[in-house]
Amino acid sequence: MLKKNTTKPRIPRRPENFETVVGIDTKLPTGVEPKRGPRKPVHVVSYLDISAINDMFLYAQSKYWILYAQLDDAEMDIDAADAWVVCGYAKRKGEKPEVAAAYLLLDFFKETKDYMGLDETPGLWSLGLLTLGPVNAIWKEVWGEVPSYGYHFVYAKDKR
Repeated sequence: MLKKNTTKPRIPRRPENFETVVGIDTKLPTGVEPKRGPRKPVHVVSYLDISAINDMFLYAQSKYWILYAQLDDAEMDIDAADAWVVCGYAKRKGEKPEVAAAYLLLDFFKETKDYMGLDETPGLWSLGLLTLGPVNAIWKEVWGEVPSYGYHFVYAKDKR
């Protein structure tokens, strides 16, 4: 059963000179990527597309914010370090993690929605770092409507 999402879409103003590099399997600048995957990444949001639940995480490296997708498919034979796919990054300039996560996610979706087959609005599975207001604003800007969610929806900080 899908529930109507009535939370007002709102996102903080984009920080001046906050530039992102986004895309599928984005290459990080030399020396930036952790050797064994990110340590202590923060869950941003999980969304449901046609075939899977997709988990997005933010990692605060010393000079960069890095947006990762975590591959979690029991049928895939991958080691832990390969389970993390870089989706984008931006230089850190004092912005809050929530703001960095919102604009990395927004820019990533805008850049890749056609490539990833996300023509239809994906459903919302759970929230992490981002609350419903910014998530609604991102979905509205990318897909023209706020996400729906069902009985499974987790409306709390996710401790993954």
